[in-house]
Amino acid sequence: MYLGGLYRLRPGEPCAEFVILTRPASESVAFLHDRMPVILPEERIHDWLNPELPLSDLLTATEKRMQFRTA
Repeated sequence: MYLGGLYRLRPGEPCAEFVILTRPASESVAFLHDRMPVILPEERIHDWLNPELPLSDLLTATEKRMQFRTA
């Protein structure tokens, strides 16, 4: 599973800062929490890392949402 995130490196700091992006939860997991991670389709990983692509295109690619299934 690939999650959307952002990081930055500050000159002189020993560690990078990192956040995982979230979005409103899909209906299938909303009973657990009202937010969920931005889940990236594997075939769009290189697009996510490409600063030339518009943000709107990248967010459209994350519309595939995790579905919660019970046994």
